Amino acid sequence: MTQDFDLSQRVRMNLFELKNEELHNQLLKRAAEERRLTHQILQLIVEVDQRKLYLPMAQASLFDYLVKLIGYTPASAQRRIDVARMMQQVPELGSKIENGSLKLTQVSQVQQVLRMVRKRMTFNYCRMRKRISLQNLRIKPEQRAN
Repeated sequence: MTQDFDLSQRVRMNLFELKNEELHNQLLKRAAEERRLTHQILQLIVEVDQRKLYLPMAQASLFDYLVKLIGYTPASAQRRIDVARMMQQVPELGSKIENGSLKLTQVSQVQQVLRMVRKRMTFNYCRMRKRISLQNLRIKPEQRAN
C-alpha cells in the first residue's frame, strides 16, 4: 500500500512538471486507454454472462456478481450488462465504444428503451389475448361454427 502511495505521489509531482500541451496529450492518451479497457471489460462480461460464471460463485445474477464480487456500483453494473448484452447482438458496438464514437451511457439508454418497449409489447399482447378469450366466451356455441 505504501508503494502505491509513493507511486501516486511521484506521478502527482511529475504532473506539475508537465507543460500544458504534454498534460493535454497525456489525458488524451489515458482516455483512449480507458476506452480500450472498457471494450475489453465488456468482452469479459459477455463471456462471464454466456458461461453463467456467477452461478458457481453463489451469485444469483450477473448483476449481483458485478456489484458484490467485482465492486461496481449498481448503476455501473447495469450499464455494463446492458451494453455487453447488446454487443452480443451488434458486435460492432464494442469497436465504436473503443474509438469513442459511441458512449457506454448512450448504448445503455438504447437498451433500456428496448427493454421497456418489449415489456409494453408483452403486456399489450397479454391484454389482447385476454380480450379475445373473453369475446370467445360471449359467443354462443352455434355462432362459433360459422
